[in-house]
Formats: sequence, C-alpha cells, structure tokens
Amino acid sequence: MEKTKNPNIFFLLIDAFRSDKFYGNEKTSITPNLDSLIKDGVYFTQTINSSPASVSAISSVLTAKWPDKVIVNGIKNHELSHKEPNYINRLNELGYNTTALTPEYFTYSKLTSDFDVSLWFNGGLHDGVGQQIIDTISKLEPPWFFFIHILDIHGTARNFPKQFDNKKYGFNEYERRISAMDPWLGKIFDKIDQNNTLIVVTADHSTDRGIYTPKQEKMKASFNQNNLEPFVGITKKLLSRALTKRIRGFYVEKKVNTKKQKKAAALKNILDLDQFEKRIQNNLVNPGFSLYDDRFRIPLLFAGLGLESKIIDQQIRSVDIFPSIFEIVEASSKMDVDGSSVVPLIKGQSFEEKPAFIQIITNWLTTKSASDVNLIGIRHKGFKYFRAKNDPEENVGLFDLTKDPHEINNLAELYPEKIAHMEKIISEIRKDIADKLQNKSEDQNSPKKSALNEEKLKK
Repeated sequence: MEKTKNPNIFFLLIDAFRSDKFYGNEKTSITPNLDSLIKDGVYFTQTINSSPASVSAISSVLTAKWPDKVIVNGIKNHELSHKEPNYINRLNELGYNTTALTPEYFTYSKLTSDFDVSLWFNGGLHDGVGQQIIDTISKLEPPWFFFIHILDIHGTARNFPKQFDNKKYGFNEYERRISAMDPWLGKIFDKIDQNNTLIVVTADHSTDRGIYTPKQEKMKASFNQNNLEPFVGITKKLLSRALTKRIRGFYVEKKVNTKKQKKAAALKNILDLDQFEKRIQNNLVNPGFSLYDDRFRIPLLFAGLGLESKIIDQQIRSVDIFPSIFEIVEASSKMDVDGSSVVPLIKGQSFEEKPAFIQIITNWLTTKSASDVNLIGIRHKGFKYFRAKNDPEENVGLFDLTKDPHEINNLAELYPEKIAHMEKIISEIRKDIADKLQNKSEDQNSPKKSALNEEKLKK
C-alpha cells in the first residue's frame, strides 16, 4: 500500500438538489451555513450529471466514466460493476481510510462495496442521521475519505421540523426542506478541519419538484390520499380476516379510481400554460424521465484547503468531479476515465469545454414505457441535443440553451448541420463505450484470464 500525506476528503451528496436552488437568484431558502461555505469555496453553476437516476448517476461519479461502461444488471435493479477499478479502490491503495454512510434503500446497488466501512441509515438529518455523521467524523482516522448520501429533500426523509414549514423559509416545501437542512450542515461543517480537509458538496441528479408551486405540491400529495384509510385500520381489529380482505380490496380500488380522477382533473386546465409549464405539470401527474435540464443541472462546490472563492459558469460534467478531487489533493489516479480535472478553471486558466453525454438509465431493470428511458443526448457549447438511443430519427430535440433555458423551442428541423455535428460527437462517444466493453469482454474470456480465475477459485 502506498503511503500518502494527502488531506482528508469530505464528500456530501444531497439527493435531487437543483443547481438553481443551491445558489443564485432563483433560490428562496434560508441557508446561512451553506452560503458561508460557498463564499469560501469554488462553486460551479453549470455542472451536468450523466443520468437522472441515482444508481447510474452515482456510479458514473465514482468511476468518472459514462454510465453504460460501469452499470450491470442485478436481479431486479442496476448495480455498479466492480470488474474494473474505481476511485474508491484508488483511495484505498493510497492509504485513505474510506467510509460511506448511505441510505439502506440503496444496498442493492453495491455502490459502497469497495469502501473500508459501509454504514447505512433510514430517515434524514433530523431523525438521527445528522448526529450519526458528526459522531462518525470524530472517529475517522486520517487520512480519511467520508462519502455521505442524504435524502432530506427528495426520498425517504419525509419529516422535517414544523418551524420550517413557513413561507419565510422558502417558496415551496422543497426549499423549506433545504432551509431545514442548513442548521445540521452548519454543525457538521464545524466539526471539519477545513485547513486539512477538502469539502465536496454535490448531488446525484436534479428534479423538477424544486420548482413546483405550493398548489402543485399539494396536488402531488393528494394523489395518494384516501379518507378510507382510518376505517380500514379499524376493521382489522373488529372484523374477520375475510371481511377485512374485502374491505381492503374496496379501499384499494377506491384509491386507484380516486387517483385517476385527480390526475385527469390536474391535466384538464393546462391549455393556457406555455410548453415548459405543461411539461412540468405533465410530469407531476405522470412521472417519467427526460433529458431536460430539470433533471441534469446539479450543484458542485469545492471548499477547504485554502481554495480561493470563485463562481464558475462554464459547463463541466459530473464525470469531472473525481479527477478534479485527485488533482486538488495532489494524489495520483492512474486511471483511464472519461472525465477531466477542472483545476485549470479553478486556477483561472483557459479550459476547453468538453461535451456532456447524457442518457437515461433507471435504477430498476423494467419500466412501464421504453420510450421514457431509451434516450441519449449531448449538452455542449450552449446547445442540448437528444434523441432515441436506437433511432436518430425518433424523439429528436435540439435547444439553444442560451436563448431558451427552459427548452421550449425545438430547433431540430431548423438546424440540420448542428444536429449532424452533435451526432458525430455521440457516435464517437458510443463507439468508445462499445470498444471498451468489447475489450473488457474479450479480456475476461481470454484463456489466460480464465486460467487466472480458475486458479483464484481453487485458492
């Protein structure tokens, strides 16, 4: 094992945190602790993740590779492949003590299999997770790498202190949850020696829930409500099992029908909305995946180690995060990856923008509609282009993000030369993915490799 004098690394991933709700004019939450960290660090406003689902997005971050290269099929869900090195392996080799604290819900994903210590939790910061993070920090042996994935604004952490359920803490519940996180973030940051620790704060993906109106949030919550729920609970105590089962069946049918009626009503009055507002409302009623920026612009903040305060608007990618971490802490990665270090930008040097390859890979293997997930695209130099994964003529979208940030006006028919240029980039990336997967398959099936595997099995 190599010895290292590298600093500690604190990596906080906040599920479904939108970039525009982390920093900027669209933010209405009250977050003095987070704001203070931004003022003392380097914040990237245009960080683009690789996939809108957690497992593929985080796998891409941990490997700095496009999701297709590092995702494999499990029994029912996608998993991180461990057939090739990732950055956690490399940190272990460098002598780091690696610890992960992540939701128990994601144990199937094998995202933390390579960490020295894997800890799990249910709930959120206010349910004991905040104190668990602080207690864990106090026990870490330097040099350490601490990876945390929390669900306080999106996911299983449903409860937050009632004092924050007030308009002064945010326009909607999403932003009030951000305000509610902040006191705990302050306590956590206070426990970290920032002179000897690189702090990284980011997200796995974004979400359009962050821009729901309060009315839309109530509408979303109402879809699963049914006033018969208390009555069903009482019947379990008073009636026979057979009768209870019949009542339960009636309840479920009533709930499904009520939900359908509420969804139909929610879509009735959207004719007066613009294309962007219609898209948000449609996705609220019938959730699905897309390649629009509401799922792909995430925050990225580097702080500590005396980094100079800076806001950077140039596009970078989530695959660039770990190559950048390794250069900041002056550690050798020795890895063949798709990402690039963005340290030149941090130093104020010129840095050519790289294409962000985006694709939909869900957490699960089966989906209701293949058309919702079989999409790939490119975000590059102010334009977004996407289309069906297996048919360049299907579901085509081209948007000028500078003039049209809400991606309303599809320019696909107006700029065939731009599409041709984007197609060339996609073809090069997909060929590289195919070549790497083919080489990996041939290497694993070679006689020499097979003999080595057999020898390992004997041992």
